[in-house]
Amino acid sequence: MDPRQVVRSFEYLRSAHAGSVEYLYTGVMADIKEQDMLLHILHLAHRWELPSLFEVMQIKLVEYISLDTYDMRKSLYNDRNFLTNNTTILVLEEAEERGADILTDNCNMFEKDNQDAIKRFKGY
Repeated sequence: MDPRQVVRSFEYLRSAHAGSVEYLYTGVMADIKEQDMLLHILHLAHRWELPSLFEVMQIKLVEYISLDTYDMRKSLYNDRNFLTNNTTILVLEEAEERGADILTDNCNMFEKDNQDAIKRFKGY
């Protein structure tokens, strides 16, 4: 692995931790616009058993459900178990793995409402 990529991964983790800790102290979540960062914080909230932060991240992630994020998969982790800075992560799979019911329900609703577009996008 390129050392620059490891440094970026750790910087990303540090930012996710900082956002999570800020929420714990203030009850306010920073206005984060990056889907990957929101998913990292969702993961941390699940891991640290912080239900209110977990719910906030699910609600924020709902707006990122699209054909791109719904269907294309890149792992949140690389082969050395470092969080990566990928731009496209399958929202539904991450939601199901974390027990994120709000996000899972919205992904399922998206799938139901967009079946034809999903088929065209996949090339069926």
